[in-house]
Amino acid sequence: MGGGANLQLIVCALDSIKAEGETMGRLELTGTHWFEAVERGLKALAGDLMARKRRDYSPGADPFRNFRQAELLGVPAWRGALVRLTDKISRMASLAEKGGVGEVQDESLVDTAVDAINYVILAFCLILETMPGEQQERMVRQLDAAARGS
Repeated sequence: MGGGANLQLIVCALDSIKAEGETMGRLELTGTHWFEAVERGLKALAGDLMARKRRDYSPGADPFRNFRQAELLGVPAWRGALVRLTDKISRMASLAEKGGVGEVQDESLVDTAVDAINYVILAFCLILETMPGEQQERMVRQLDAAARGS
């Protein structure tokens, strides 16, 4: 997923709620706070990227197959996912120190944020797998109900 395309999606989301009054740096927005546009955009990009990467990395029944490779080195899969998350956090810090722009085009601030969101979800699921069945089921049901709006 190219950084330019992702940034374009966020800018389009921000442009869609422009009106009079509110400003964010050089962007002028009204009606809805710009945060809501960013939140919606990052969630949409994260969901799309998760689906595409799942098809690429784990096309079979196990959506965590690639993360389980860490276990070959004696590292629990959930811990491997958290290590990858810390890489993204470090990347975000580096980009923040450079005004949000880095030299690697396919690792923009948007790309990095989207990756971090997905690593949190993946690590959560891998941790969930280690929990007792009743607790695991309760959490999955709670999250499923939240997703369905019930």
